[in-house]
Amino acid sequence: MSSKIGKRRRVAMSSALWAPDHLLSSDDWNALDREPYLHYELSDGVLVMTPRPAPRHQYVVKRVADALEDQLPSALVPLIDVEVPIRRGPAATHRAPDVVVVPRAVLERESSSVDPAEVLLAVEVVSPGSVSTDRILKVQEYASVGIPAYLIIDMARHELIAHELTGSGTYAATTGAPAAVTVGGHAVQLDWNQLDWNQLDWNRLD
Repeated sequence: MSSKIGKRRRVAMSSALWAPDHLLSSDDWNALDREPYLHYELSDGVLVMTPRPAPRHQYVVKRVADALEDQLPSALVPLIDVEVPIRRGPAATHRAPDVVVVPRAVLERESSSVDPAEVLLAVEVVSPGSVSTDRILKVQEYASVGIPAYLIIDMARHELIAHELTGSGTYAATTGAPAAVTVGGHAVQLDWNQLDWNQLDWNRLD
C-alpha cells in the first residue's frame, strides 16, 4: 500500500512542479490541465501556481461575500474565485480575485470567466505568498481594465484598503475601517466585526 501512495505522490509533485518553456497565451491558459489542489493565475504569460487557500483564508472570503450580499440589491451578486482575463492574447494575464461583484445576469452563462467590464468590485484577501501581487500589481492591473473599486483585506497587517477609480484611470486609496466603496451606485462597507477578526489568529493566515 505504501508504494502505491508514494507513486501517486511523486506523480502529483512532478505535475505541480511542471513549468512551460514559453510565455503562455490566452489559448494556452484555456487549454491548461490544472491540479485541483493548486490555485492558478497567469501574469504576463508566466504561470503562477500556489497552494489552495487554507480554511482560515476561505472563511474570510465567505464572510466578505456574505457581507457584500447583505448590502447589495438583488441585481448584483458576489462570486468567489472567478477568473477575470486582464489581458488576452500572447503573454496574457488572467487573475482570479477572491471575490468579485457582478450583475446577476452573469449567472445565466456557463462561462468560468467574467469580463473585466462586468466586474464592479474586486476583493483580495492577502496571503503570505500574495502580498506584493495583491497590494501592488493588482492595483495597477485592475485599474487598467476599468474595475471601479478594489478592496484589499490584509488580516496579518490588520489593514483594510479601499480603492476607487478616478477620472485619470488610477485608483484613489483609503486605508482604515470601515472600508467603504461604491458598487454599481450602491454604498457598501466592510469592517472587522463582519470579518470575525477577534475569533481567529490572523497572524497564521495562509
